[in-house]
Amino acid sequence: MKSICNLISLNHCRAKDPITSLGIGSILSTLKCHSIEHNSRSYNVASKNFTIDSVVQDILETSNKRNADIWFGAFIWNEAYIQEIIHKLKNVHHFLGRVGIAGPQVSHVLERNALECYYEDADMFIRGYAESALLELYQGKANVQGLHLSGTKDFVESANCRPHLLPSPYLDGTLPLTPFIRWETRRGCSFKCSFCQHRGADMKSKTYKFDYDRIAKEIRYFKESKIVKDIAVLDPTFNINTAWSCNILELFKGFNGKISLQIRPEILNSKFLRKALELMDSGTNLVLELGVQTLHPESFQVINRYGDALPINKAIGNVKSKVKELQKYNISHDISLIFGLPHQTLESFKQDVEWCEANTSASIDAFPLILLRGTPLFYEKKKLQLIEKANIQHPLLENIQEFIKHVCSSPTMTFEDWYAMADIAYGLLQKKKKKKKVQDSLLNPFETRVEHLKVLH
Repeated sequence: MKSICNLISLNHCRAKDPITSLGIGSILSTLKCHSIEHNSRSYNVASKNFTIDSVVQDILETSNKRNADIWFGAFIWNEAYIQEIIHKLKNVHHFLGRVGIAGPQVSHVLERNALECYYEDADMFIRGYAESALLELYQGKANVQGLHLSGTKDFVESANCRPHLLPSPYLDGTLPLTPFIRWETRRGCSFKCSFCQHRGADMKSKTYKFDYDRIAKEIRYFKESKIVKDIAVLDPTFNINTAWSCNILELFKGFNGKISLQIRPEILNSKFLRKALELMDSGTNLVLELGVQTLHPESFQVINRYGDALPINKAIGNVKSKVKELQKYNISHDISLIFGLPHQTLESFKQDVEWCEANTSASIDAFPLILLRGTPLFYEKKKLQLIEKANIQHPLLENIQEFIKHVCSSPTMTFEDWYAMADIAYGLLQKKKKKKKVQDSLLNPFETRVEHLKVLH
């Protein structure tokens, strides 16, 4: 009897988010393209109506069969829910099928046979992007790369990543167009920041492009639909390749909506910025999200924010000079900082915020450090004496699951210091909200960029 793939997605959705994530949509699109029998169900863990028992009951009513495989995507925001759901399925209700887990919480576990320790009730695991591995599994292929069956030899392999071969979940109708969408042109990251899971699950610094023709068709579809008004591009570093990124921006010309891009500030160049201005001049509201994280030398070094090529002070100087240079282009941009980093103090965090406020017009987001499973900081927390705490009561964390742990103490930071940093971060969040209200109230938010283009030429 052939096994049936059932995808259970536990998402943390904001008000504007589609209930089905882009990642799940890509898997569904792949399975559909190859006529693999499958089902899916999505839940919003941020909803007041979400309960673990309702998920368990849905699974039992629809999929309690010996040939039913239940797959979860494990992320830090749904980890505790998945653990309890699987426990109830297997140990309380004696679920007849198999349970599989993929996602970052699995992909970045690089110790041999450690997955069974994290998920003792699970039967299968996939490390890496799951499309190819799931497809090969349900096509009946043997020795699927990235697939690990509980209790068998663990080869600690990541699944094949072939985004250039994947069908588009938007073009084939798997994901309906909505005013806000998430979208991607490449996966992976070439940098090695020690707090981040964007680097490949095998810890290789590779990036993988999607098919250019597919991307061009998707962009044309978004523009012609008149439905999509806000696109969050998920590429970890959109400007990693200037020629590629400029080609994408060129395709978006005339898009009457907002596009948000994640940018590495120190590798910005005039060619990219010129193309960005041309896009804005065509009527697109472009926002660059600059991943600064910290300007404190010791913290900058320990999170490997700079790579290994430059002295620390020169690397920080490059970040600062590019952030300041961006000001003259009048391109909307946000800056992200992290607090709770190793070697960071309350004073050094204040200095980072003060520098950003003094030298840019950007909105500033400050996020508390979370030790994501499998990252270098996750493995070095004892050495660095990083203390984590869950169930912290602070308005900054009101939309974050209470079970998520944050680094709130270190040799250079007390819990009181962390709380003061959280107060600063919350103040920055309120400033950003007020600024957005003012921008939204403007009748004509798109200014002409002709003079800037003349300067660049």
